[in-house]
Amino acid sequence: MDKRGMAACCPSFIYVRLAGVCSGKCSWLNRAGCCKLVVCEVPGRKSEREQTILEKRHYDKIIIGVSIAAVAFMLIFNIFIFKNYQSNLISMQENHMMTTTKAVANNLENYYNGELNNFSVYFEGDMDVERALRFFHEQPEISSICVIGGDGIRLLYEGNEYGTFWDQAYTAYQEKGAEEAALLSPVLTSERHYTQFMAAKTRWEGKDACVIASMEMESIYNLIVRPIKIGQYGYSMVKNYDGTILMHKSVNQIGIDAVEGRKTQYSEYDLDLSDLESWVEQQRTTPEGSRILNSYWWEDGKEPVQTKKVVAYTQASIGEETWIINSTLDYNEIYKPLVKTRWYVFCVSVVTIGGFGILLAWIINNANQNKTMELEMKHLLEMNSAWEELHKREEQIRHNDKIRTLGTMTSMISHEFNNFLTPVMLYGDMLLEDPDISEENKGCLAEMVAAAHKAKDLTKELSRYGHSGTGSGKKMVLHVVEEINRSLAIIKKTLPDNITLTENLQPDDGYGLMGSSGMVNQVIVNLCTNAVYAMQEKGGSLTVKGIMLEEEGHVKYAVTVSDTGPGMPEETLKQIFTPFYTTKESGSGTGLGLSVVQDLIHQVSGEINVVSVEGKGTRFDVVLPLFRIVENSREDKNPESLKDLSIFILDDNEKVSRALHKSLKPLCKKIVSYTHPEEALASMKKEVSNWDAVITDYSMPVMNGLEFSGILRSLGYSKTIVLISGNLNQDVQWYLDHGIVDFVLEKPVSVQEIEEILSS
Repeated sequence: MDKRGMAACCPSFIYVRLAGVCSGKCSWLNRAGCCKLVVCEVPGRKSEREQTILEKRHYDKIIIGVSIAAVAFMLIFNIFIFKNYQSNLISMQENHMMTTTKAVANNLENYYNGELNNFSVYFEGDMDVERALRFFHEQPEISSICVIGGDGIRLLYEGNEYGTFWDQAYTAYQEKGAEEAALLSPVLTSERHYTQFMAAKTRWEGKDACVIASMEMESIYNLIVRPIKIGQYGYSMVKNYDGTILMHKSVNQIGIDAVEGRKTQYSEYDLDLSDLESWVEQQRTTPEGSRILNSYWWEDGKEPVQTKKVVAYTQASIGEETWIINSTLDYNEIYKPLVKTRWYVFCVSVVTIGGFGILLAWIINNANQNKTMELEMKHLLEMNSAWEELHKREEQIRHNDKIRTLGTMTSMISHEFNNFLTPVMLYGDMLLEDPDISEENKGCLAEMVAAAHKAKDLTKELSRYGHSGTGSGKKMVLHVVEEINRSLAIIKKTLPDNITLTENLQPDDGYGLMGSSGMVNQVIVNLCTNAVYAMQEKGGSLTVKGIMLEEEGHVKYAVTVSDTGPGMPEETLKQIFTPFYTTKESGSGTGLGLSVVQDLIHQVSGEINVVSVEGKGTRFDVVLPLFRIVENSREDKNPESLKDLSIFILDDNEKVSRALHKSLKPLCKKIVSYTHPEEALASMKKEVSNWDAVITDYSMPVMNGLEFSGILRSLGYSKTIVLISGNLNQDVQWYLDHGIVDFVLEKPVSVQEIEEILSS
């Protein structure tokens, strides 16, 4: 029987041809009766099993080769990325170091200038023992004070005894021939300790004298320089232009030359200071710089340890000298985390590639194409979902950046428009009062002034938009009732039919709140929204009331938001201002609303209280502090109201200053205007009592209007000070409360506004 017959008569017959065409040489093996297994062997052909094994080995080699190539590529790629990232990180760190160094330099300059200015102002005019000692005891930075007469005899000294150093300081000051107070060169008054002397001319019991005060540079270093942290081991130091170290965290470094002094001090060690020498030379030739420096750690009582540092320096003008501020950071603080990150990324990459290779081998060995496609599809879907989410977040970030940029631009535009509008309004008002102008032209001028006032209102809206936020931005003058009405207009549009709104707000004319734009809106909308949520099922009544209060001479505005909802139990009342606490259903609230409301109110020194009765409703009481402001008024004023006044004007904008001067000159007895605070202050010192009113701008270089007003008060000026600006901040309220500033006017201002406050 042939093979076909066997296959036909026996279902258990199995015919296997491993390879090629049968050559007729077949072996027949008996298996349980008629069951036969026929194996046809073809000469020169490999079995399917052997072929499969060879293919598997081939794929294994491919997998191993690909894995090795991937690891090598990943290694090279990581090295490239690491080098590039290292370079960028060091560059960023050098920039950060430069910023820190400049901050230290600015702090030192401001500190010394401030101390010298206080010293100069205090010792102007006649001086006696009591006043001199009061200055010493009230200035903790001053370690000693000495008064020397014109004949060189000491008339008074208090504090540290410096003996001949006082005489040297007196001689140095006399040789300068200066009329103003001067900051003298630092003096090494003891080993590793510098002292800074200030000197100024004064009058002592009717005679010319010289007063000298000392400051310990170690104390100044601990106060100004040391607190600024630079990494874990970094620090800042101060040298003079010649390279002598004046301030250093290690005491044994003070008073020595940065290069030659260290060579001498550490002569027993074989130190390589070539890199340090070039660094010091660079500091003498260029005003600032940064680099990687091969140097040493200089610790008290320890051997110098060679290290690599990231350093930056800048020059600072202290008195008549140039000092060099040098900041240092350990290079290892940057490099070690980089190496750790590099190996971490490399290991993760290797593990990832190895896992991928194992997965690939498993897929090949199991020939599971459907599973592969399913996994790939799932992976693609996840990647697509992640990409979409990333894209959405990027869009949101770009949108937020645009909003912030737009807010900043609107604020700047509003401020500039205010400066442009001020001359228009002032000159317009002045021309309207000119009898030589025809009535027809006066009509044109009136339209121009009215348009300017409309533009002023528009700039206020722009400013409100530019400063909108949750209270972290700049402050501005807010009209509480106006802000509440805007908030209620929003609430009315979303109020359900089963809830009624009742409002009763007392006007707050002439008063304002210093806060962030949108702050009042956020408070009112949040409280009303919570009330509506509480009443949404059964309905009810929402009531908003506002009244003016006066307590101990301070004016406040009290706002009450009440509802007829279910109320809250005592346990809930104790936690309603706790962040993330909410009684709403999941997904309906974050629990941050009332916490933010409380923070906003506290930022303006306000108060918020809550009363709730279960079954009857809840009431929130908000009290906001107000201050007196002057609103625009178009009423005609008496041109004679300023005729007996002498007015002093300070505004750094020359056009605004000139417009104020020309507009008020016909109305007052005497007027003078300045555009530089220093010139204005020098003039006021000479005739501080001759001026009935001072009008000063807020935003100015060198010092702002609040600082200028504070100096005037310290000079004994007790009459009216008016602050004008289109961009105020939260400090104004404090100056108003303490009588340093009497009135606040928002730019652009008009003659009528100035007349109203000065005549009052």
